[in-house]
Amino acid sequence: MKYELEGDTRVSGNGALAAIAGKYDANLGLTTPESVDMSITHKLTDALTLHAGSTWTRWSRFK
Repeated sequence: MKYELEGDTRVSGNGALAAIAGKYDANLGLTTPESVDMSITHKLTDALTLHAGSTWTRWSRFK
């Protein structure tokens, strides 16, 4: 999955940060690994439901 975020960033503070204080354009590109989810649910009785699930994620996308 690829995301692209756009917006503003604000910098404020004292000392060294005061020299760069202000509002700036900002963007961030972010790639996240794909994943596959599977689950099954079965109602055994009115008081008991069985649920099982599994998720596979391609963590090797992160370096």
